[in-house]
Amino acid sequence: TSFGFRDAWAVGVTDRYTLGVWVGRPDGTPNPGHFGANTAAPLVKDLLAALDHGNAVARPIPAGVSAQAICWPLGLAASNTEAAHCRERRSAWTLDGAAPPTLPDRLHSASLLATAWVDQRSGQRLRPGCLPSGAAPPQAITYARWPTLLQPWIETAQRSEVERLPSGPPCARQAPSRSLRITGLEPGSVLHAVPGRSSVGVQLQALGTTEPVHWLLDGRLVGTTQTLAPNARRVEYSSPAVRMTLSLTLRLTLSGAGQHALTALDAAGRYEQVLFSVR
Repeated sequence: TSFGFRDAWAVGVTDRYTLGVWVGRPDGTPNPGHFGANTAAPLVKDLLAALDHGNAVARPIPAGVSAQAICWPLGLAASNTEAAHCRERRSAWTLDGAAPPTLPDRLHSASLLATAWVDQRSGQRLRPGCLPSGAAPPQAITYARWPTLLQPWIETAQRSEVERLPSGPPCARQAPSRSLRITGLEPGSVLHAVPGRSSVGVQLQALGTTEPVHWLLDGRLVGTTQTLAPNARRVEYSSPAVRMTLSLTLRLTLSGAGQHALTALDAAGRYEQVLFSVR
């Protein structure tokens, strides 16, 4: 596990040993690209492989421990979750049948069960303060939302159908926007290469934050841009499919057709995600 690339943790358990590994910097500054799965977990695996585990022992399931179907994002047992609120179903071990619920996060402390107001005629989302004149009362629909800090990694198919509904024109104009905003690429953009070239390039910038911004392409960290500081560094990043120059702005070069999700995320948890395609 990790938060803001500051602490990479992994814990391994065998019959004889419990081993924890932490990777980070003593002053708490981030290590972009390092997190539990790719840095600490391999070290745990290598260390456990080097230890003497002795003879294998039987592993009976302790009393009170049982497997149970769990629904996310609420974290409750599937038997206690409405089908519409079960966005992701997984199996987990529970003690005495207790399934700890997902707690609201510090950025949005309201319940994970949110209410959407929907115009039954147009199918658009509204708010009580921006109802069209003479419109019928909107329908109140309760849906399960994911914690705010997980939002950058949640795919569209994992969200409730209500969250995907467009906002009605009056509400769209008045709705507040996130403080962090990506410029240079609009949602739903279709990028085409210039005739004679096999790749397409865009220049991007994240506005509305004073923190360094981490950029993820399809969930994979591809670099970090700096804030508007006098000594901002330029860093080169390259791979077989992506090449970028990282400084105050980000130059993204892509080759090959496909659908992509670009996410800009700062250390305070502010983010924006843009879905686009290359043809």
